[in-house]
Amino acid sequence: MKIPRGKLVKSYKVKGNLVRLLDEGITLVNSGYIRITEDKEGINDYYLFFDRGNIIGAYAEFEHGESINGEEARKIAMNVENGILIVYYLGSRILNFLIEN
Repeated sequence: MKIPRGKLVKSYKVKGNLVRLLDEGITLVNSGYIRITEDKEGINDYYLFFDRGNIIGAYAEFEHGESINGEEARKIAMNVENGILIVYYLGSRILNFLIEN
């Protein structure tokens, strides 16, 4: 899945503090996504899409080429202990288009 870059808002280092960082990141902008990157058996990227403070979708890409979406991707992303978290602003219309397709 190709994710539009969006406007970078803020980045953080994840070190066992993911839930706190997610809560803070979601409050920075009204809509967008959070990209979490970890180096665990290769580079893995997780995307949590949010609108008005609520996570509305998730997507994950793994080093070996596999990708998943939905609740399974969200659960795996929520277990990242070390990595980088980046908050991006993305307009609601584009965000909803991504989720629906």
